[in-house]
Amino acid sequence: ASRDNALIGAAEGATFKDLSLNACNMELPYRAAGLVCESTRCKYENVHLVGGTVITAKGGGVGGIIYESKADTLINCSVGDDCTIKGIGRLKHETSDVGGIAFHAVGSEFTDCYNKGKVEGVYGHVGGIVAECEDSEFKHCVNDKSAVVSIEKQYKPVIILDPNGKPIKTPGDEEKSGDYGAGIAAKAKHSWFRKCVNYGKVDARFEYAGGIVGHGDGIWVLNCLNSTPSGFLVFGDKIT
Repeated sequence: ASRDNALIGAAEGATFKDLSLNACNMELPYRAAGLVCESTRCKYENVHLVGGTVITAKGGGVGGIIYESKADTLINCSVGDDCTIKGIGRLKHETSDVGGIAFHAVGSEFTDCYNKGKVEGVYGHVGGIVAECEDSEFKHCVNDKSAVVSIEKQYKPVIILDPNGKPIKTPGDEEKSGDYGAGIAAKAKHSWFRKCVNYGKVDARFEYAGGIVGHGDGIWVLNCLNSTPSGFLVFGDKIT
């Protein structure tokens, strides 16, 4: 069976314009996306998830429109306020990385893209626009006020005591660590964020949570705004 699950398995150099995925309910086993699983040098313009669309991946990662985006251009693409993108880890310690628009982006450009829906994971990285990105650029992207970026399992190491009362750690007995959550990108490397805004809710149960980026390595954040509802986290707060 294929490990790639979307309406289109792979696309290269294609253009998708003025397209809506309406009232789709897709429950997929692995590497899931609403439209394209492996996308390379494609252009997406006015592509939207609407009408109560629910896309669920039982393992691996999931993106609302694209799973793996390589050198793509996305303009005015979105997840509607009645839509849900969700990752469910099949095993106790399996990650479920989730991005509203794309799971992973390398060398891609996102302009005027926005998320209004629910982006949910169990463990792993969860972002309103993308879960993970590298060498990518985000301009005027928004995680809207109706959006919710959440995780089911809070990071909390399990402490086990040996017969002498000293704490020990046993492999497999610790909750999954390294969970990042953010309005735009959960985990970013060598990427630019210009005039991006988070108005939505970012779950406080992530190990690292941020309005724009949860965890960054060599990133540039310029003229961005985080304005979250009372009780939710802002840039890069550490959960202990």
